[in-house]
Amino acid sequence: MTTNKQKSRSPSLRKKISTIYKNIKEVISEKTISPIKSLLSWVTSFIVIIFIVGLSLIVGGIFHESQINGLFSYDKAANLVQELGKILLGAGVFAVILKSEQFSKIFQNHIANVFYDPEIIKNREIIDERWKVMTQSLLKKVLPEKYENAEQKIHEQFFDSNLHCQFEGFTSTYDITVDSNSKTATIVNTSSAGLVITDGIPNPIFVQEGSVLNGDEISVKKIKINSQSLPLEEIVEVDEDNKGYKITIELDQYKNLGLTKVPYIRITEAEQDLSQEPYISSYVSRYIKGTTSIKVKITEGFSVKFLKLGISLVSADDNDEIDHQGYKVWTLAKEEELLLPGQGYNLIIVEDTKSATEHNTPHT
Repeated sequence: MTTNKQKSRSPSLRKKISTIYKNIKEVISEKTISPIKSLLSWVTSFIVIIFIVGLSLIVGGIFHESQINGLFSYDKAANLVQELGKILLGAGVFAVILKSEQFSKIFQNHIANVFYDPEIIKNREIIDERWKVMTQSLLKKVLPEKYENAEQKIHEQFFDSNLHCQFEGFTSTYDITVDSNSKTATIVNTSSAGLVITDGIPNPIFVQEGSVLNGDEISVKKIKINSQSLPLEEIVEVDEDNKGYKITIELDQYKNLGLTKVPYIRITEAEQDLSQEPYISSYVSRYIKGTTSIKVKITEGFSVKFLKLGISLVSADDNDEIDHQGYKVWTLAKEEELLLPGQGYNLIIVEDTKSATEHNTPHT
């Protein structure tokens, strides 16, 4: 009898179980889980509230034990409140650790992007700021009191100076004629290079300056860009005493033509009293990539000594050579090398010993 009753109820029981299973499956389906995930994500943003509530329950359970027990008519109600506070406080700590780990990964990825993929950062100021922080950290170990000043000088020298354009391949040729009686030198300098316009800088401008000392004079004779001579009166500013000049050229006209590199030639002429100023100094104010050569031809009876200036030059060739036109040549950088702002050279004009002796010997 009992067995038959159980058998008659089995199909109904199986149906109920199947229905319950389907309901549970729907409850835990992705449609239901997704809102729960969103809710949990929202709840975790209130970690501070969890801390406050948990701490409040613990403190309340300790200092208001009798009131809580009386309120719930249960002599262990305060203990339960304290335990609940501990659970909430522990949950808050766990949430902080979890969030901290997630934040660390995001932060690490962001830092990696700054250093290894900076192109994704459109704001150059952000990159500059990250560079300053890292550089100051390195300099602080060796310059604990002056690391900020050092970082500023490095930034000015290599990142702020003449960033609108750089040189690629550079030759500076000096034709020096010396009057042996007055010891006055006429120096014609022809500089030629590929002028590379920096991408991403609006309204790029090329600026170049030069000067002489001790009453001497210097003037700009010709400027050519992209094989065209430019009107000097529009681009060259000269000191009142002709001791210096400043060249300013707007490069938008070439950039708008789609040109990223244009040939540049500058010719200057200077008069120098060798008894007061026997040297020619030049330093690099912008980056120069590739072969960089200094060429000199001077009046017979005089010679030029070469001296490097600034930070050490990469694989600089200290040995001079004579080219097919009779110019003495020094190579500052080879084709695959780079000159940095601040590097440079000195040319010292001296009278040959034999010539000076003959010049000073009275003839009878």
